[in-house]
Amino acid sequence: MHNLHFIAINAISAQQACEKVDLEFNGHKNLDFSKLDVNPDHFRELENPYDDEEYDSFATYLTELLNLDDPWSIRDLEHELDGETYFKIDKFLQTAGYDVDLDDNLFNITVLGAMNEDETDKHFQNSGHWDFNEYSKSDIDKILSNEFGKEVNCFGDNQWIDDTPADSVRIRDQFAKDSTLPKYVVMLDVRS
Repeated sequence: MHNLHFIAINAISAQQACEKVDLEFNGHKNLDFSKLDVNPDHFRELENPYDDEEYDSFATYLTELLNLDDPWSIRDLEHELDGETYFKIDKFLQTAGYDVDLDDNLFNITVLGAMNEDETDKHFQNSGHWDFNEYSKSDIDKILSNEFGKEVNCFGDNQWIDDTPADSVRIRDQFAKDSTLPKYVVMLDVRS
């Protein structure tokens, strides 16, 4: 299922707005699993068990096992591992800036493009289920207004919309009130 999402953000340019949002949702951190202090023996009886002969190192095994692109695989470990070991993994990931419990981790997010309010600065980032080049500010306002049953300005104060479900059309208002940077709306294709 595909849904349109919009992120209202301050940036120097439409391109930078796309890059900031892409980094927020799709940025991968290089994790050094050799620093994760867990006992390899706790992983030998899992559905995907650790085997010294199959992997170069325990860290290599953890890199494969803890697939950050598949948060369900990490959540499933909670039922397979003892509480202390899972707690250590969860704490390690959170310290690195990854939260297993965030809904944002459950979706495939493609940044389609961004525009400023008068559409003089537009940037096409990626193709997806929708073609960003076919949308204007008024089109986005119309989509959001139809979705929420009242008039919505995508560049206005839309904090009240942040409570909508992650698997529906929504806009997340991340405008910094005290910022002097221009405002942009970034269009996302969210696949669940």
